[in-house]
Amino acid sequence: MSRDSGCAGSAGAAEPAAALPNLAAIPASLRADRKSEQTLRDNSDGVRFYLRWCSQTEADPLAHGSLRAWVAHLLTGGNLPATERARQLAVRRC
Repeated sequence: MSRDSGCAGSAGAAEPAAALPNLAAIPASLRADRKSEQTLRDNSDGVRFYLRWCSQTEADPLAHGSLRAWVAHLLTGGNLPATERARQLAVRRC
């Protein structure tokens, strides 16, 4: 379901190493909060999708405006508001 990813056509896109946080640490911190495996997957996916979008659009992943632009991209791409919210929260938790 490419609509959910917010990154249609981006499968296999390379991301610069400097832009990527340690994605392995995300599940570890959420496990400490006793989050479910599904929550761990959803949050890791949300962060990965956001970073891929930032790489494709050359957006600064740490800029608040980039997150807002990505959210707008998700909504105009056909994602439901609940999906957008879940993706946004995943990025903010990192």
